[in-house]
Amino acid sequence: MQIKKTKSMFNLPIFITLSLCCLSGWMVVSYQGVAEKKGWPVGEFFSLEKGGFIGILGLVAQWGSVLISFFVNPWWTAPLVFAFGFLINMVATTVLKEYTQILSVILLIISYTLVWIYII
Repeated sequence: MQIKKTKSMFNLPIFITLSLCCLSGWMVVSYQGVAEKKGWPVGEFFSLEKGGFIGILGLVAQWGSVLISFFVNPWWTAPLVFAFGFLINMVATTVLKEYTQILSVILLIISYTLVWIYII
C-alpha cells in the first residue's frame, strides 16, 4: 500500500533548501548595513542604493523562499525558514566578515539551482 503525500506532511530536504535560499537572500540584503557599521568594504554589486542586480536577486530569494514554504510544507515552516535564514546569516556574517560577499553570491547561485531542481 502506497502512502499519498498530503500538504500537511513535512519535507525536510525542501525545508533545508528553502532555508538556504532565505539565508543567501539575507546575506545579500543585510551585508551593506553590517559592513558600514563595522568598517568592512562593500563591493559595488552589494551597494543597495545603486539598485544592483544582486540585491534584487537577494530580495527575491529571501521572500520567495518564505512564500514557497507556505505552499510546499505546512504553514508553520514559513516563519521557521525566515528565522533560520536570519539567525544563520547573523552568525555567518559575524564570522566571515568581508568574505560574506563571496559566499553569499555562491549560496545564491546554489540555492536558486536547488529550488529550480527540487521545488519548481
